[in-house]
Amino acid sequence: GEEGLIAIANQRAHLLLSADGKKPLLGELADAIIPADFLSEILSSVHLQYADAKQYILNGRSIDYWCRSMGTFSNSNGVLLIINEGSQIEPLNIDDHVTLEE
Repeated sequence: GEEGLIAIANQRAHLLLSADGKKPLLGELADAIIPADFLSEILSSVHLQYADAKQYILNGRSIDYWCRSMGTFSNSNGVLLIINEGSQIEPLNIDDHVTLEE
């Protein structure tokens, strides 16, 4: 696979990261979607956990984020970025996930 591609994103990610909230993020290059200074912070923070979440202003919205390097327990590669907008973790809503199309 190609380096730096967005492989999964939910609807909230679309609203936070795409210009109009409608452009698909899947398959896009992360450096074309994520602001350069934020991407730099992400790549320097790949071993954070929720308790170590950092704050960032993303497109005018205050977010907490943490990220993990993938592949510790599998053959996966990449970085998993978790963004929480607001002060509480919201429960996972299956309807918010984007379905991958073939």
